[in-house]
Amino acid sequence: MKQTKKTNQKWKLSFMLPLAGLMAITMGVATPALAAPDLQVRVWVDANSVHKNANNTYNFTIRGQLKNIGNSNYVSRNNQQVLFLHQVGRSNHITNWNFSRLNRGKVMNVHVPVINQPGGEFVPSYELALSFDPDIYLDKNPANDDHNRRNNQATLSNRTLSAAFARASRGVGVRPGIITPRPVGVRPGIINGKKPDLVPVVVNANQGVIRVRNIGAAIVGSSKLFVICSIVRSGGRSRPCAAGLRLPNYNAARNTLVYPIHALRPGASQTLRLFGPRSFPRRPGTYGIKLFADGPRRIAESNERNNYTRLDTVIRGKPITTYPKPRGKKPDLIPVMRGSNPFKLKFKVKNQGRATAGASKLVIICKRIGYRGPGGGCADSPSLHRYYDTASNGLVVSVPALRASRTYTPRFSVKGLKWAKGKYKFTIKVDATRVVAESNERNNIKQMVRRRRR
Repeated sequence: MKQTKKTNQKWKLSFMLPLAGLMAITMGVATPALAAPDLQVRVWVDANSVHKNANNTYNFTIRGQLKNIGNSNYVSRNNQQVLFLHQVGRSNHITNWNFSRLNRGKVMNVHVPVINQPGGEFVPSYELALSFDPDIYLDKNPANDDHNRRNNQATLSNRTLSAAFARASRGVGVRPGIITPRPVGVRPGIINGKKPDLVPVVVNANQGVIRVRNIGAAIVGSSKLFVICSIVRSGGRSRPCAAGLRLPNYNAARNTLVYPIHALRPGASQTLRLFGPRSFPRRPGTYGIKLFADGPRRIAESNERNNYTRLDTVIRGKPITTYPKPRGKKPDLIPVMRGSNPFKLKFKVKNQGRATAGASKLVIICKRIGYRGPGGGCADSPSLHRYYDTASNGLVVSVPALRASRTYTPRFSVKGLKWAKGKYKFTIKVDATRVVAESNERNNIKQMVRRRRR
């Protein structure tokens, strides 16, 4: 057969068309991408949170991330999936997080503080994993069918944690009872230029003891330390640590507590306590605290990148309810719960200060737990109507002037009061109008819950 130019072109075309179709199928061009969610799990240790304690244990924070890297939203029902953290090789469940929706490209961040973890051979590995209901593929909902199950778990190995502990150990100089961590990223003795350099240092995370140190080569003037604190209480709800407190150095709009720092020479430091009478109360919960030295950023430093660190800790047990001793010769009014009988409206106001307190107002607020009707659901009597105040939604009583160590008990007519069965929450506020200058303004409110059985 005589080969011509035209027959050669036809032969090439007939050969390349099937080959192009085969390549398209092989490369996945012919099949469209499957629209499905894909949940990916990551876990790591927060390098800024690793601190060595005086008993040679470590505090650190485990951080995790759940991200939908698929091309559709993940939509499901409650209790069909859960993200949980546990120790590898041990039946030690740490915590878990429930969710029901994660849109495409969105991220769910989680973190867990760990305290008093021994080092050496006792360092465990942690796994962050997703767990699904066994019948999740049978509920006829393609929006909760994870496309790839191979990325549903991630492991934080003990080797990674041991390396983080070793870096924290090399960065601290331990003296008896004193821990002085060096800031990460700053070599001792090397300062760029003769300028000051302020760094926040965590001394004891469990007790909330911190220091602001000048590691620079020049004297620094007075500055301010910004502290941002959030607490996760029982039930998983997060709230500012200073919410509801009347602290003079607290900015509620920015959730920032401002501490003045005096002038510091090179190598000098100032120690502060984050839990105390003039700071955060020591309540049970998980604390996440951010520390910013030179918060307003008004000081020219040799290193501006080491002004921030974190303090994560967990406080367990019952909160401290003892009142601090008053300072100075001022009055201090407190509500006294011992010997009180809320169902007979018997409450006490005590002046535990060192001076006479002027006349003030006592407010008593009652609410029955679970009651959704009008009012608070508490017992009522016509004899109490003259004490009722609509602004405070409670009973307002005038308290006369009290000398130091004196107690006042208001008297009500409780005849005809009928209490329904249930739980009642009573809130007692002394010096409600804040007309008395006290040595401690934070102990004026007390709450109590009592059950009425008949």
